[in-house]
Amino acid sequence: MLCAQAALVCRRIDEPICQHMETEGLEFLQFSFRWVNCLLLREIPFQLGLRLWDTYLAEGPGMKEFLIYALAAFLLTWEKELKQMDFQVTQCLHELCLVIVHQVSQPM
Repeated sequence: MLCAQAALVCRRIDEPICQHMETEGLEFLQFSFRWVNCLLLREIPFQLGLRLWDTYLAEGPGMKEFLIYALAAFLLTWEKELKQMDFQVTQCLHELCLVIVHQVSQPM
């Protein structure tokens, strides 16, 4: 349910990235299910994970909505890089994680 809602949010915000993923045979569920189940903790550095968990706890009942928009934000933040990738279903999670970890670990 969360994965489908996040896909709808992404589609409303940025149809072209969703079309690119569909063209490449990448279904939203293939990566968003892992993101939801792990609450994004496998894709980001530990320190950022702590900050996210702080927000999850602070949101209380609103955590579900926060997570939906966090998933959409992750995908849309790296839209440019993702549009340049050719996805193979077996590599999609690995490539998405590499993009995220590389970008997140850069000093601001």
